[in-house]
Amino acid sequence: MASAPGDREPERAPLGSSAQGSASADTRQNTNLGSDRRSGKAYTDLPTFDEPDKRKKSISSTRVMPIVAATVLAIGVGAYFLKPHDQAVAISAADMDQATTSRVVAELKAGGTEPEVSSLSDQEKAELISGERQFYLLPLSNAAGAMARNGSGDRIRVTVNGVPHGEYTLGGDPVTLELPNKPGDQFAVTCLSVGEGETAVAVKIATAVNPVETAPLAPGQSQTFTLRQGGGGQNFAWFMQEAQAGNAVAQYGLAHMFQYGLGVPKDVKQAAYWYHQAAAQNYPGAQDQLNALGQP
Repeated sequence: MASAPGDREPERAPLGSSAQGSASADTRQNTNLGSDRRSGKAYTDLPTFDEPDKRKKSISSTRVMPIVAATVLAIGVGAYFLKPHDQAVAISAADMDQATTSRVVAELKAGGTEPEVSSLSDQEKAELISGERQFYLLPLSNAAGAMARNGSGDRIRVTVNGVPHGEYTLGGDPVTLELPNKPGDQFAVTCLSVGEGETAVAVKIATAVNPVETAPLAPGQSQTFTLRQGGGGQNFAWFMQEAQAGNAVAQYGLAHMFQYGLGVPKDVKQAAYWYHQAAAQNYPGAQDQLNALGQP
């Protein structure tokens, strides 16, 4: 259509001028944004952003965040292993002394003043009567084995819930403690002295479900454990039935009961037999127990 007389044709920027270059750049910048199909309006009115800077920020975050995360993880893991922290000792029916529990509860209900009763706190008495607390047998021994130690100078103190329970010498046979315990109790072992030529002693707490050992303790050092329920709270009859059915956990627990006379007469031959059954199924610790009994 021809221009009306007197109309001036709009000025055009010379090819290659900055105005045209700017318009072209704007067009290129918004090319990937497309258009609104409903109105046909190009997205040139949308807020724009600096793509190169966004990519730079994204790349920077991608590189920095894994480094930061790894550093935080390393600090957290390091702090966990460097700071003192409790470990758990699992107690189960295989460690329970039901006979003592029944006797003490009967004495409590009768108002008895036997030493086993008089030494209990009011809270312990109430929890024994309610069944929340039971007597357990916890065998303690040198983790290295008595034959590996020089003399019998290894002495320890046991503290339960902050109250000293007694001092013991670790000799050839395990020292079996009879304690009124419940899950959640704090059980601490403190080294008082070590044998001649020794610098520390590691103490094994030989519960049936999960035997544990302290770290090597020099005189004056201690380690605290939290007692937790293990083994499902099953009794001797359950362990025997399950052991005969091939349950490796029950076989190990049953062997432990025979080894230390927990709820049954002490019987090393029966202990070795059931440890063998558990070891045949690669149950952790069963072979070590056989070696300790001298029956690999």
